[in-house]
Amino acid sequence: MGIPVGCAQGETNTSNAVAYIAGTMVWTLVDYYGEPSHSWPYVSSSFGQIDLPGFPTGIAYWYRSQWLLSIKDDAPDRPQIFGHLTYIADTWVHNSTSQNVTVYVYSDSQFAELLLDGASLGRAALVSPLQGGPSFGKFSVAYKPGNLTAVGTTTQGAIQSVFRVITPGAPAAVVLTVDAPSPDTQTGAALVADGQDVGLLRATLVDANGLVVPANGINVTFSVTSGPGRIIGSHNGDPTTHEPNHAPWH
Repeated sequence: MGIPVGCAQGETNTSNAVAYIAGTMVWTLVDYYGEPSHSWPYVSSSFGQIDLPGFPTGIAYWYRSQWLLSIKDDAPDRPQIFGHLTYIADTWVHNSTSQNVTVYVYSDSQFAELLLDGASLGRAALVSPLQGGPSFGKFSVAYKPGNLTAVGTTTQGAIQSVFRVITPGAPAAVVLTVDAPSPDTQTGAALVADGQDVGLLRATLVDANGLVVPANGINVTFSVTSGPGRIIGSHNGDPTTHEPNHAPWH
């Protein structure tokens, strides 16, 4: 899930809280090889906002929430593409039902409430790090499979955003989507057939109900079935994987 949010909050606030500093340079934006965060079998860092294949990690959503928190809803420069943000930094897939799980919730709302199968687990007041924090909700939850929902609300209780993670069943299908080029990511609408342009495709394992099935160890192989394209690499974001990046499978 990326670097601990408490560490990110403290380090970011060290510079952001000083009036004469214009901003913060975060180390690091993207995970990289050569400086593993842990011992073997780790082969890369694992504290970036973006992992090796380019997927945002949990901490990226905390930074986004704090950025949006500082921009008023009616400000002309507020980016409308994001809307309000609430995010649960957990997949809600764990091996044991006897453990308590620490769940972090990030939001640009004033409050974040966490619910499991509709039952409230508490409500956290969110405060910018510049005002002393905490800038995230932290909940200790007795794990059981189900529907974990976070709701971002105003002080008056108006719902601004909702985020859910639901425990999936067994893998049933692979869904292939295009991250780039895509109007959704503002990266255009089509590849240029010049032999140089590159597309970023995402393969997602889902269960029979279409729920995402994370971290299951199933190998996915890519191939081009028509046209002049070729597979130039693949990755699954696992910092412990030793499979070659140029392979068409991971």
